[in-house]
Amino acid sequence: AGLRAALATATAEAEQAAVALAANQAALDDLQASRTAPAAVRAELALARYIGGDPETATFTDFVRNGELGVDALRRDRLFATVEDQVLARLRTIDTEAERLRSVRTELQTTRSRALASIETAGTGLTTAEARRNETAAALAAAEAELKGLLARSARAPLRGTTDFPRSEEHTS
Repeated sequence: AGLRAALATATAEAEQAAVALAANQAALDDLQASRTAPAAVRAELALARYIGGDPETATFTDFVRNGELGVDALRRDRLFATVEDQVLARLRTIDTEAERLRSVRTELQTTRSRALASIETAGTGLTTAEARRNETAAALAAAEAELKGLLARSARAPLRGTTDFPRSEEHTS
C-alpha cells in the first residue's frame, strides 16, 4: 500500500510539474512577444533620429536660414530620448522576468525529473514486492499442502493403516 501511495504521489507531482512547465513556457512566449514590440519602437526611434539628423545642428541651421530660434527639434529629441529610456527600462524589466521564468522552468524540470525517478523507483519496488508476495503465496500453498499430507498420514492407525484411527467401528461394539 505504501508503494502504491508513493507511486500515486509521484505521478501527481509529475503531472503538476508538466502543467506548470506548460504555463511557464506560455508565459515565456508572451514575454518574448512583449519584448519584440519595445525593440521595434526603439528601432523606429533610432531610424527617425538618423533620418532627422542631429536636432541641435538642425536648430542652428534653421536659425541661420530663417532667422528664428525654434526648439521644436530639441523637444522632439528629448521626447525621443525619454521614450527610448522608457523602452530600455521596459526591456530590462522583461529580461529580468524572462530570467526569473527560466529559473522557475529549470526548477520545474528538476522537480518533474525527480518525480519521474520516484515513479520508476516506486514501480520497481512495487514489482519486486508483488513478486515476493507471489513467491510467499506459493511457498504458503506448498506448506499447506505438505501439512495436509502430514495430517492425513497422522490420522491412520499405526499398525493397520486405517483412516478411522483411533476409533474404529469394529472395536466400539
